[in-house]
Amino acid sequence: MRAASLTDLRQMIRPRLVAGFHELGELESDARDWAEDTGGSPDEAVAAVQDMWAVRAAEETDWPDTGDYGRLRAAFDELDDIGVLARMNYACCARCATALIDEERTPAPDRADWYKFREWAYVFFDEQDAEHLADDEPLLHLTYSGFRPHESLPDSVLDAMSDGDADAEHLAYEQTETLLAEQIVDVLRRHDLDVEWSGSRFDAIGVRITAWRKPLPQNAMS
Repeated sequence: MRAASLTDLRQMIRPRLVAGFHELGELESDARDWAEDTGGSPDEAVAAVQDMWAVRAAEETDWPDTGDYGRLRAAFDELDDIGVLARMNYACCARCATALIDEERTPAPDRADWYKFREWAYVFFDEQDAEHLADDEPLLHLTYSGFRPHESLPDSVLDAMSDGDADAEHLAYEQTETLLAEQIVDVLRRHDLDVEWSGSRFDAIGVRITAWRKPLPQNAMS
């Protein structure tokens, strides 16, 4: 296998390795698929991935902490606690994640109102977003939306929405997404994360990453 080909493989694997969500076996499988597609040696491809894994694992031993990953993990845990379903590296892309995330909700059949789930909103970044964590100056984009109207909305708006008023429904979800984004931004900033958001519900929330130190999943070299 040409050295240039191995360089291409390393460039493909590095973003997934830096993000830290993929197990070694997944990356080895990707390497085999890559070798098959390019006519390279699967054994050499797997060995290259294993070397990269070993280097990254060795780097972890010198980390003082988990950096922005740890801060974001704590922020997402807090959001989960207040009913905002928070997921990292969720699905392959935003479109698939948005289609699937309803299924992540926790049923709450004893709720008194019409909405029978614990979580009222969600926030996530997908696998494509996660691969940008290997960029020189990563900006992680968070997608968010509500499953139901925000609890702080006036009863008059909710009543009109229940009566089938389309304008009230539009207003309810517009205000819900704005209020949700404000809550998310507040939680992120309280966890010492560098957050960028325009204030518009049409825009993603950006988290500027300066030290992403997510430990690799624990699995042995195969």
